Amino acid sequence: MAIDNFVLSLFLILLFGRLLGEAFKRLQLPAVVGEITAGILIGPSLLGWIAPHETLAVMAELGVILLLFSIGCETSVKRLFQAGSSAVGVALLGIAIPAIVIGWVSLAYLELPGFTALYLGCALTATSIGVSMRVMAQAKRSQSREGHIILGAAVIDDIAGVILLSLLFNFASSGEVGLIPSGLLILKIGAFLFLAPPLARLLLYLFRAIKPREEETGYEAIITMILICLFAWLAHALHAPALLGGFVVGLALSRQFISPLNRYLKNPFSFTHEMEVESKPLVDIFAPIFFVYVGISLDLSQIDL
Repeated sequence: MAIDNFVLSLFLILLFGRLLGEAFKRLQLPAVVGEITAGILIGPSLLGWIAPHETLAVMAELGVILLLFSIGCETSVKRLFQAGSSAVGVALLGIAIPAIVIGWVSLAYLELPGFTALYLGCALTATSIGVSMRVMAQAKRSQSREGHIILGAAVIDDIAGVILLSLLFNFASSGEVGLIPSGLLILKIGAFLFLAPPLARLLLYLFRAIKPREEETGYEAIITMILICLFAWLAHALHAPALLGGFVVGLALSRQFISPLNRYLKNPFSFTHEMEVESKPLVDIFAPIFFVYVGISLDLSQIDL
């Protein structure tokens, strides 16, 4: 994408996303709906000012990674585990119902081949954590029991979706289910979710120790982006959703972080608070880009009514 087209597209995305997001908030509706509507308005569905492009898609992905980082900062790992059984139940329903219903509809009414129908059903098991938690945050319910159940279920759904699609891909490629590769994938993702927050926390102590004594404006924001990019890359390298990288960094910054290391190391509350404060403008800029791009990715004119 040429630089003139890029900056114009970014201008339109930020402008219309902000305008319609604020308009929907004043109507007591989720700002997310306004931002997606903005994407539909300026995208191929209506005005056609912006078309989907790989560069914009990457920025949108960064936006949802930053959004999950901000959600992780406010999440209590203890309360997330307390909601475990309920989250698992909701996640199982969220996996089974789309897979069965969509698979059956695709097979019976769209007359797709059996494997294609199953693949489509499994593809729709994944949820959008970003949409769910942005709506919950606006309603000030993200720290409620319901918020933790929805968050836990959404994480499980996304991981399960990746595993299911991996199984189907292995079957389509080799004719075998491939339980061993899928089992290794589960272990890698589980190890990442368990080990990444403490590792990110240790890196926080390191970066705090080497912070220059003179006031360096932007130091905390730069360190935040370094950690987010590192752990998003690690998550992707392990075939997990990259947004989980942002989430685990947020957990590491959380005041409610729980670790055996806490008894030996002083909690870096002032440093992590500055990291949250200085990174908030980044979240405010990039998160709406994701939702506007969702609308841009739609082309409602292609729907055959």
